[in-house]
Amino acid sequence: MPNNEVLRVGGYFDICTPLSKEKARQLAVELVEDFVNEVNQNERLKPYLTESPFTDKHIYVAILS
Repeated sequence: MPNNEVLRVGGYFDICTPLSKEKARQLAVELVEDFVNEVNQNERLKPYLTESPFTDKHIYVAILS
């Protein structure tokens, strides 16, 4: 296992329009699902993942408005 392990992945997203709680939740779920899929499909990252397949517990997102 390489020394440079990926423990968490995520990002901050700046939204220009106000979102209801429901829309914000939907967006957060979609972002996390997309991150999980992208990380797990990235062959270059796989050797560095602390867990494979990578799960949502390793993903963080923040939605700013």
